[in-house]
Amino acid sequence: MKKVYSLFLLMATLAFVAVSCKSDSDRAKNELEKMAKEANEDCPFSIGMVGEITSIEFDGKNLVFYASADEDFVDLDVLEQNPELAKEGAFQSLFSNADNTKKLMEELEKANAGLRVVYKGQTSGRTVSFTISYDELKKRSDNPSEAMDPDEFLEQNVRVTNNQCPVAVETGIVMQEVFVEGSNVVYLYSMDEDLYDIDQMNENRSEAQALLDDEIRNLERDPAGKSFLDACRNAHKNIIYRYVGSASGKSVDFFVNL
Repeated sequence: MKKVYSLFLLMATLAFVAVSCKSDSDRAKNELEKMAKEANEDCPFSIGMVGEITSIEFDGKNLVFYASADEDFVDLDVLEQNPELAKEGAFQSLFSNADNTKKLMEELEKANAGLRVVYKGQTSGRTVSFTISYDELKKRSDNPSEAMDPDEFLEQNVRVTNNQCPVAVETGIVMQEVFVEGSNVVYLYSMDEDLYDIDQMNENRSEAQALLDDEIRNLERDPAGKSFLDACRNAHKNIIYRYVGSASGKSVDFFVNL
């Protein structure tokens, strides 16, 4: 599904931050720089279908992560136009791993440093950067109750994704809308019935469901995909993929219970 994971790219990136920068001793800025160089040796590092971390450095003020973004899956405009929502996604990802986050925060506090992520589109070469100051990190660390409500966070992400619709996901199939319906996030697709038989899809739904279950398992192994699924879980939402015939209006739902 193209350009669905725009904001979850940042969450996947910051999840990598939390597990990459570990330390057990006191260090100043020179030590943070050394730590960044050591982590840089693991680059490039995949963050799944959305791209990879290409390099890491400490610039004296921020620990900087450079990432290449697959623009088939990442809309850089969304990242640039939704800074607060992107920051919230980063906070939720970063502080979900308390042990590693504590170690990272200790190092950043000693250096009075923040985090910066610079994305570069693999096709366009366009760059979008995002900075979280140390003060912002410290404030959230000291006041976890200020976290955005999981339902609100998911619904805002859904609205952002929905603003990108319609999106052609493959020949004859278009993602028309994304919305929250009760306890589910619904992805609504239209199908060209000159190419697909909606009745046959319904008759063979067990085979189609098996393919969908495989896709979900693949998403669980993909950093950005897992961030999306975790956001659904945190909001106690499941997923429905709904396919509607373009001519007949007939529909078939496939359920993903999280």
